[in-house]
Parts: sequence; structure tokens; C-alpha cells
Amino acid sequence: SAICPARVAAVLLVSLTPAVSAQPIVPVQDRYQRITPSEPSEYMFFGDALAIDATTAVVGAPNEPAIDGIPRGVVHVYEYDATSGPAWNHAQDLVSPDGGASHNFGSAVALRGDTLVVADNYAENANGVGGGSVYIYARELGTWVHTATIIEDNGVVAGYFGWSIAIDEDAQHLLVSNGGNDLLTPGSVWVYDISNPQQVVFLRKISFPGTEGYPFFGFSLALHGTTAVIGAPEEDVADR
Repeated sequence: SAICPARVAAVLLVSLTPAVSAQPIVPVQDRYQRITPSEPSEYMFFGDALAIDATTAVVGAPNEPAIDGIPRGVVHVYEYDATSGPAWNHAQDLVSPDGGASHNFGSAVALRGDTLVVADNYAENANGVGGGSVYIYARELGTWVHTATIIEDNGVVAGYFGWSIAIDEDAQHLLVSNGGNDLLTPGSVWVYDISNPQQVVFLRKISFPGTEGYPFFGFSLALHGTTAVIGAPEEDVADR
């Protein structure tokens, strides 16, 4: 029987200028740049998570082999240089500060200004394998530096904390969910103050407002100002 070839992914960065048009955008050679891993490997999931802000782009590859050669995940950072090309140039690689406890680093990423948040929703921590961890980074003199790690208080094995994350436009607040993926609860969302990336402060926990089922509350998240948008793609609304 035929064997499916190994997959090596790529990310396209497409310029949306000039002016917005009603016509579909077909990227042309001088308006996009294809980014591929410098050391490609099978099923590394390069591009599984993406974030961009101003001249910085972040690409998560949560199954990419880390320093020890085991697929633990790597996050790649690119900077736009208007003078060289112009082009997006590779600037830095980030691996989990927890080393061998990492299993899916870069499963989700969020970026605003000089604050970067990276999730590993299957990281091993005090809650066990798959408890999930979220890492805060601050840009200092052009380099991303790990400043804090967040795990779920009283979490469980395979709790998937960090399934989805979102930060607001001013990098003041962070949402973290488990997406209901532990199948023990409908799902929850935690809210943190990250205005000081050196000292993250827990603010509140948002629970599913319903009473039944497994709606995967928090499966997706968005945040703007003081308004949070929380997805629950499996909620049964037939009787509501």
C-alpha cells in the first residue's frame, strides 16, 4: 500500500497593501514570503500556532524536536526588516524553560508589544503529565526572556491548562482556558493581570454558566479591553 509522505509545513506572510479591494487576494511573488523551518523534521507542526504584532511574528511548532532531539516543541520568532529585501528574518528560537517536562511547547501563542505568551497544554508539572503550563516572556534589549510560569491551582493530570490563550491589546490581561478537554468539567477560563510580566497576578476564574454536559467551554478565546469572548463549540442549545 502507498505510504503517506512526511509533512514539512510552511508559513506564508502576505502583504495586504495596497488599498483594500473587494477582489480575492491571490498572493504574488513580491507580496508574500514563505517561511519554512531551518531544520525541518517530520510532523513538527510548524505553524500550528501563529501571532503577529507590528514587526514581530511568532510561529509555534509544538511537535518539533528540542535540544535533546525529543519532540517537545519550539517557538520561532521573526522580525521584519524593511531595509533588507524587505524581508522577515529569523531572530530567535524559544524552547520550554521546563526542559524535559515539556511535551507541546508552542501549542498556542499570543503577542502584544514586548509581551509574549506561550502555552504548552500538555506540559508536565505539579499537576502531573498533561497538566499544562503557560509561559510569560518579556522583550529585553531585543531578546525574549522568560519571566513567569503559570499552572492551574489544584489542577489534574491531563488537565490541558493552556488549551487556548488570549491577551488584550495593551498586554494588561491574559485569558487561559483548559477548553473542557479534561472531560471532568465543562471547562473554565482563568483571568490574570500580566501588566508586570515579572509578577503575574490571578484575578478570577470564569466557569461555564450552564449546568449540563461537556460544552468545551473555553475551547477558543478572544479578548479586547474588558470584553472576553469565550467559545463553547459543543454546548447543546437545542432546549435553550
